This record gives sequence, structure tokens and C-alpha cells, in this order.
Amino acid sequence: MTRAAVIPWSADDTAETLQKQYRAEPEGVVRTRLHALWLLRQPEAGWTPTTVAAALGVHRGTVQQWLRWYREGGLEAVRSPRRGRAGKPRFLTPEQEAQVVAEAATGVRDWIEERFGVVYTRGSMYTLLPRLGIRLKVPRPRHPKTAPQAQADWKRGLGERLAQVGLKAGQGIVWGDEMRLGLWNAVRKVWAPRGVEVSREVQISRVYAYVTVALDPRTGDLWWAWQANMKGEEMARIRGAWAEEPGIDGWVWDGAGGHKGADMQALAAPRVVQPSYAPELNPVERFFQELRRALGDRVYPTLEAKKAALEPILRDWQAHPERVRQLCGWEWIRDTLAALPADTQVA
Repeated sequence: MTRAAVIPWSADDTAETLQKQYRAEPEGVVRTRLHALWLLRQPEAGWTPTTVAAALGVHRGTVQQWLRWYREGGLEAVRSPRRGRAGKPRFLTPEQEAQVVAEAATGVRDWIEERFGVVYTRGSMYTLLPRLGIRLKVPRPRHPKTAPQAQADWKRGLGERLAQVGLKAGQGIVWGDEMRLGLWNAVRKVWAPRGVEVSREVQISRVYAYVTVALDPRTGDLWWAWQANMKGEEMARIRGAWAEEPGIDGWVWDGAGGHKGADMQALAAPRVVQPSYAPELNPVERFFQELRRALGDRVYPTLEAKKAALEPILRDWQAHPERVRQLCGWEWIRDTLAALPADTQVA
């Protein structure tokens, strides 16, 4: 009979903590190691090094090696990049690498040479930075009037604002926004052989439609509709119809002009308004990023053709609320909604 491994678990490394770290880990190799530790932290479920190795598709000796690393240095040792044999020693100390991470948004190669006197080639930087968890990212445009402190204050006070308009825990509190859809494509990188020049047709036509979306970050429920324009009358028509359906008890949206009109203000559902120039606070904006990615940089013959391409994408998301919840159920929103006063009438 296989015996459970005896592991000196740290008091901080509970099954719940390991599960969260495993699911949040972006590095595939480290994610697998944390997955193994999470399973082994649950011996009552029958997990042993042998069964974990079979579940993860690795050798039992590999799992045992990860356990040795944990016994020697805890989670930090498990997260550290390792290979079967010793490689070249690191040029930078862990403390210096931490400073590199902090400075990654600037000219990091020159900064390393100036600060530590270590010269990396361009190719070596592409090895160093991913190892430190740094990836190339395209910065999101930020309006010059964005006020980070106002956003932080609004996040902290969101629960109080929701409670003030009468919303309670367990109710359907949705975030809403509109996305402009036009015949305008952004050219993106594609895979191609070295030395081969590639090109892509660019489409620039100022013809637009609007899709309006509402979603519940807590449940993943999603509503969407085509919107003729950005006028309050048109917005109120759609949202008024949605308000008749179960699942929407209150709104969170931005301060767009159409949201402030008399037609929208006449809606019975309570609402909370975000600060100006703060799309980062709205999970619907994150959802729109996935829609744009799915449409890609293809050229569409007409606006109706592009709308027709988007509709099955929206229906697929709507049919999978768990995906919506995973993408848009941000922790600070979930915590805020869970901390609202309970409504004893909500099932």
C-alpha cells in the first residue's frame, strides 16, 4: 500500500493558499510544480507522489525532487528555475534581480550595466527577463486626465456606494459599457520565416456600430445587444428591457454623456457611477479586449459582415459564464460584493 509522503508543510502553505498560487502562476513549469504541491497538501483525498505524478504526466522521481526542494527551501526553492545539471552561475544576485523587475518598464539593459556593472547582450536579455517573470506587453493608452488616486479611493469606497443605493450581497449587480465596432483593423504580428517580408491589407473606414454589454462578475452572466447610437434614449431602451429580466438588480457604469440623460436616469434600477477616465475599473473593458482579439486584424467587406462575425463569439461567451467569471471576476470586485449587507430575501 502506497503511503502518503511526510512533508513539513509551512503554516502559511495551506491547501487554499497553494491552490490560489497554482492558478495564478503564469509560468508553465512553476505552475505544474505548485499544482503538485497543492494536490499533495490534500492527503485525505488520497494524493501521494505516485498518484500526483500520474495525474500530471511526470515521473514519480520528478515529484520527489520537487518535494526535496520544498523541504530545503520552501516555495521559493520550488519556484526557482532548475535543470537536471548545474548551469552557469547567475550574474545578478536575487536582490539585484528584484530591482531589475522594478525597473523593467525602462531601458533595463542600460540600467543593469550602469547600476551593477554587468553587460548583457540583447539575446541574453531575452533569457533573463522571462526567467524573472517579465514579458513584453503593450501598454494600455491612458488619458492624461486619469487620476490614479481617485480610482483607488473609488475602489475602496465601492461597497459603501452600492449599499447606499440599496444593493445587497447576492443580488445581480452588473457592470455595463459600450464598444464601438468599425471597419478599422490594427495590423498585428504574424509568424513568418526569417528574411521573408509579409504584408497585410489595412482597412480604414469611418463607419461604426455599437455593441452594448452587461455582465455580472460574480456569476459570469452576460447580456449583449446591438445599439444604434450612443444617445440616452437608445441606451435606456436596451437597459430597460434587460431590467425586466431576472439577474439585474443594479448597475455600475461610467459617466458617459448618454448615461447621464433623463432617459437613463428614469430607469428604476439603482446605479453607481465610476470616476471619469477610468476604464481600468470596468471589467467589461477587459471583456472587450477579448472580442477585439477574436475579430483579429481581418478585413471585412461590410459592417454587417463584421457584426455577423462577432455575434457567434458573443453567444459563445454567453453560453459559458464560467469563462466570463474567470476573466472578469476580479478579486477586489468579488470581495466588495461579498462584504455587502446580506439580503435575507435573496435565495
